[in-house]
Formats: sequence, C-alpha cells, structure tokens
Amino acid sequence: MTNAYARPIHLLCVLLTSAAILRAAEQAPAPFPPDPAHTNVTPFALAQAEQAPFGSDSMRVVRGEGAWQNAGPDPRVRDREVVNRVPVSDVYPSWYILVWPEAIPLSALRLRTNTDQVKFYLFTGPEKESPALAPNSHWQRLRTELAPARGKERNESVYQMPIPAGTKARALRVHLLEVQPRNSKIAWISEFSVWGRPPAKPFETLSDIPPVRIPCDFAVAGEAALAVNDADGRRVRNLFAQVERKAGGSPEPWDLKDEDGQYVAPGTYRCRWTVGPKPDLIYQMTPYPNVEDHSPQSTPWNRGPADGWLSNHGNQCGVCVIGDRLYISAGGTEGGHALIECDPQGRKVWGSGAGADRLFTDGVALFLWSGGRVSRMDPATRQITAAVNLDQGPGRKGAVVGLAARENRVYAAYWSPLPRLDDATRGDVVDLDACLPKHPPSVKRSDNYGIPLSPRPSAGGWSKQRAGKEEDND
Repeated sequence: MTNAYARPIHLLCVLLTSAAILRAAEQAPAPFPPDPAHTNVTPFALAQAEQAPFGSDSMRVVRGEGAWQNAGPDPRVRDREVVNRVPVSDVYPSWYILVWPEAIPLSALRLRTNTDQVKFYLFTGPEKESPALAPNSHWQRLRTELAPARGKERNESVYQMPIPAGTKARALRVHLLEVQPRNSKIAWISEFSVWGRPPAKPFETLSDIPPVRIPCDFAVAGEAALAVNDADGRRVRNLFAQVERKAGGSPEPWDLKDEDGQYVAPGTYRCRWTVGPKPDLIYQMTPYPNVEDHSPQSTPWNRGPADGWLSNHGNQCGVCVIGDRLYISAGGTEGGHALIECDPQGRKVWGSGAGADRLFTDGVALFLWSGGRVSRMDPATRQITAAVNLDQGPGRKGAVVGLAARENRVYAAYWSPLPRLDDATRGDVVDLDACLPKHPPSVKRSDNYGIPLSPRPSAGGWSKQRAGKEEDND
C-alpha cells in the first residue's frame, strides 16, 4: 500500500517545483542596461538646462556633485518664499539636455526627479547646431508608456527604461511637465544616467579653471575689492568686494564671464582693485536729546536757526558729511527742523523744514531723496532746488536700493524680481490668439448688459418684463 502511493507523490513534487521555476523565470526582471557592453555616458556629456533666477548649475548632475534645480527662492526676501517663475506645467515646462561631441549609440536611461510627467526627445538637427537653441522640429519624441516608480527621497519619481536598439543621437532632452508638489515652481533632477557607447573624442576641458588669474598686488592687508572693466571703462564684472586679503601678491581667478553669467567678447579688459583697513566705528557724541549740554546757547525749542534739534514727528534717517559740516535729516516734521547742519563738535548751526529719507553727496553738493524725488542743496547758500524725479512710472519698475552722486550727476540702483521683462511689450502688439489661456469670443451687449436699471415696472423693470413674457406665452 505504501509503495503504491510513493510514485504519485514524487511526481507531484516534481510538477510543483517545475511550475515554481517557470513563474520565477517569468517574473525575473530584464537585465538593465540591456547592452552589457555599454557604460554610463553622462560623464562624457555637457549639460544645458533652464536656469531661472537662483537656479543651480546644470553640470552638477554630470559631475556627480548633487542635484540640479531650475529655480530657487529669492534669498533677498526673508519673510516668505518667493520664486521668480510661473509654476511648472505642460504650458511652461522645465527642460534639461545632455549633449555629446558626436552622435553615439544609446541603449537605456534612468532619471530621478520630482516630476510625475516627463517627455524624452532625441536630437536630429545638424552637427554644428546648438541643441539648446534648436527648434522643436529638430527633436524626435522618444515614446514611452513607462510609469515612474517612487524613489527614496520625498516627491521623487524614478524613470528607468531601455532605448530602442540602434538608436544614435548627439543630444537627449527631457521636458519636465508636472512636478511635485502640484503647482510648484521648482523642478529638480538628482540623476540622469544614460547608457551607451562613449564618444571617440570627448569634449576638451580646461586644465585650469577659471582660465584667467589676475595678478593683484595689495599694498596693505585689509578689505579688498576687484572689478573688471572693458576698454571703454564700462563695468563688466564685480568679482568681489569687502573681502579680506593679505598684503602682497594674490592671483585672483576670473571665469571670463560678465555679471549676467555670459562669456565676454574677445577684446581688451582692465582690472581695478582697492584695499584698505577695515573701517572701525569710534564713538564721538550723543547730540540728541541733550541739546543744552553740547550747545548751551541754543534752546530745546525752535527760536532761531540754531535752536531746537531735529524733527518732532520723525526719527533720524540720513547722515552725510561735506567738508567740516555734518548734515542729519528726518523724513518730515510738523514743528521742528527736518534737516540740520552741525559743526565738527556737534553744535547745530542751521536747520530747515525740508525733510529727506536719504542724504548723499558728490563731495560738493548735498543731495536729498524724499518720496522718489531728488533735490540738490548748495552748502554755501543752503539753497535747495529740484534735481530729478525717480518716482515710479511706466519706464521705471522696482524699488530704489542705492543712490550716489559724482560730478553733479545722480546714480540710482533699482531692484525688481524680473527687471528684464519691464516694458518688454505693449498691449497693442500682443497676439491674443496665441496667448494662453484662450479668451472666449466677445459678445455684443447693450442696454446695461440686459440688466434693468430699476425694478419698477414703469421703468421697464423686472415686473414689466415678466408680465410681457407671460403675455407672449399666452
């Protein structure tokens, strides 16, 4: 009896084991990358990508230094996060491109990003064309229905896919269409690995980066500043300022880029540097409110030009020195002086009701800035005249963040989140049919858009209209 059942039980074990092996073979993942002879060719590429304000260097991913992101929070705004870009979407996508020196065979890719929807493209343009500037007609869509897997990082999606056999391309582009969290303005890529055959001749790299070192010779130790001007004396780049340097020679690097991060044109450039001891604050006096202590001949109230002190309706907000005269201003006043002149001992010698938020000088005249307007005062006559209006207008956007004067000329510095887009176009030259979102077609309306001005029936209001409709229905 026992021998009769031994053989079927043995056969059943064999069948179960064979089925398990078949299921395991069906579930085993395909080898990745599919071509074992290929290697990661991302380190052989140059990266080109969107760089919105405060974005990071696209080459960080290629060099393995960390993630790239298209934009970043404005560090000058401290009380809230401000990103100067519209949300990333299929209407305003972000993008990232890998470029090789020649078309090479590609077999697979892996992308780690905070994007839930992406599109890949292969470059098909001519050899000498820059892929970043190429039109969309020079890109071929790399079709994929692969759903992303969740990565280890927060909001991270991982795309891992083979590229069809026989594919060769000089550049690979990815469009980032929908980022996490939704409506975010920042897209990032932490890995963009592409497998293929390395190019025969890699890109030439500079052995000494940055390529130029400026031989500075600082006479003394202290805080130094270094700038680069073109042949006509126009400022090209402020390399650094208020940076401590030791006395003696110091080769300072320059990457041959201007303030906008663009390489400068070939030509002649001059470097200028300054160095001096670090400024120290030395306490001199406390002139207010102890007027009688430092100016016994003056009264605390306004009786003459040297009486009183400053405004009775605002605090000190501007200080300036011209020769042996000290000027202090307040924004405004109701009964005191908003602008005063003192001698080197702090004694008030003159006052005026003309207030100023800021004071600056060219060494000869005193300039007063108040409410967007700049006035000029002659210290000899103390006569104040209007100089220039810096108030906001269609040609001036942003806020004034700096004022200076030289040789009777006023220089103003403005700050705005996107100053380059100010007055970029006008409403009469905008192609509304090409704008998004689409506006509905216009509808001709009359008689107050069909809304009666009065509900009274005698005025053609609601009751009369309702009665007319009932008569029509009858």
